[in-house]
Amino acid sequence: MTREEALVNLQMIKSRGVLALRLLEVTPRTPATENEIRRLVSDLKNDLQREFERTSPESSQKKMTMFELSIYSPTIEEHG
Repeated sequence: MTREEALVNLQMIKSRGVLALRLLEVTPRTPATENEIRRLVSDLKNDLQREFERTSPESSQKKMTMFELSIYSPTIEEHG
């Protein structure tokens, strides 16, 4: 994954998270808002799970660029 691809991917995850947080702050919440929050959170969970699986195995880490390693290594080491 190139640096630009990694940045775009992380920005998309961040944007979904920010949107979900903003929707949680809206009162009163409608059923449509509740459904949108659930969808966003489900998407976030899936995105984060994919990133975790992509970056956690040692063989995957060997394929990472230096940029990816600089982002993920501290977290991987902390939870590994």
